Amino acid sequence: MKLGRKKSKSKAAKARPAKRTKAARFRVRGLKWGSAAVLLALLASVIASGLLVVWQTHEVRQLHKGLEAVRHRQDHLLDEHGRLLLERGALSAYYNVERVARTELKMRFPDQVRQVPR
Repeated sequence: MKLGRKKSKSKAAKARPAKRTKAARFRVRGLKWGSAAVLLALLASVIASGLLVVWQTHEVRQLHKGLEAVRHRQDHLLDEHGRLLLERGALSAYYNVERVARTELKMRFPDQVRQVPR
């Protein structure tokens, strides 16, 4: 007579595979059909959100590029305005006005100055 326990078959060996029902066929790795649909919806929303972030980043970069171009143009125009102000100041100086009047316009100072009554 043998002492010891009687060896019994494990539960996994005894159990037969159960027949799959319709609901079990639609399970994705242990998830029910509704849970899988929710996960797919979440995945789609995450992908859409990522694409929108990429598009928005591109849009911001394009606007920043345009802003820098406008700022560069503004700096150029301010420089030109400063140069024109200096030129206007130089041309309106007394010695320059007198030179232009004598040489280009052939003007001269009158010999006699008369005052006209009002």
